[in-house]
Amino acid sequence: MDAHHHMPLLLQPVYKEYVWGGDRLIHEFRRRLHPGIYAEAWEIADHPDGHTRLINGPDAGATLSEAIARRGPELLGLGRTETTFPLMVKIIDARETLSVQVHPNDETAKRVGGEAKSEMWYVLSATPDAHIYSGFRPGVTPTDFERARTAGTIPALLQLFPARPGMVFSTPGGRVHAIGAGCVLLEVQQDANTTYRLYDWDRLDMDGKPRALHVDKAERARVMALQHTVIMLATAPFGWISGLLSGVSRSLPFALTCVLLLAGIGCTLRYYGRGNERG
Repeated sequence: MDAHHHMPLLLQPVYKEYVWGGDRLIHEFRRRLHPGIYAEAWEIADHPDGHTRLINGPDAGATLSEAIARRGPELLGLGRTETTFPLMVKIIDARETLSVQVHPNDETAKRVGGEAKSEMWYVLSATPDAHIYSGFRPGVTPTDFERARTAGTIPALLQLFPARPGMVFSTPGGRVHAIGAGCVLLEVQQDANTTYRLYDWDRLDMDGKPRALHVDKAERARVMALQHTVIMLATAPFGWISGLLSGVSRSLPFALTCVLLLAGIGCTLRYYGRGNERG
């Protein structure tokens, strides 16, 4: 058997410098980065907007899709036909509260456009006042939403939950949400990068211009009925990962073991297809 067959794959993260980010990736995760604003570290990504590259093994230097093209069944498992890796894993540092936003789900993406994106968050750390906005409060109607949109008070319609380390939040596509200031999250999501903003706190971008809103598409992608927010507490250091995967996409018949090297340069990845034994 190839000596590399069971080797954990080391990946070089991709960093995103969005205006709402901070510097905790540098200080808390000891990333060797130039001083600046780092909002997201894409730990595992195989998307046109960011490809993590392998830094060890026979495919060192390759993107995941390039490695899959060369060694598909070895990486994805027997019977898998994907040409790209179907999940994305990020660390998010929210120095400021993110926009009130929504991602399309599998159904609305067909009508509205963009990529379907369901996600789950594991709270790695949080300031004492950190919160998550997730879903409309019970009883909110489309009429209430239209009034709030006109008045610029959409956040007042959303449920607000405290964010504490160890908490896990389920955020399916279609649910209106916002990550609050002070949260550092591990996000596992579908391989997508479509976001429709409804409200952005009158924030300016890095060039001093108002950031674009996508109200029409966001209204068509939101699902008012998604009010119940699933929140769990992790009971074991890595026991929550199977729950994350099943929540992100129940249609994916495989398992992923992802171990973040929080003090290192990235993450290790071992990926098993259905019917394969873990080794």
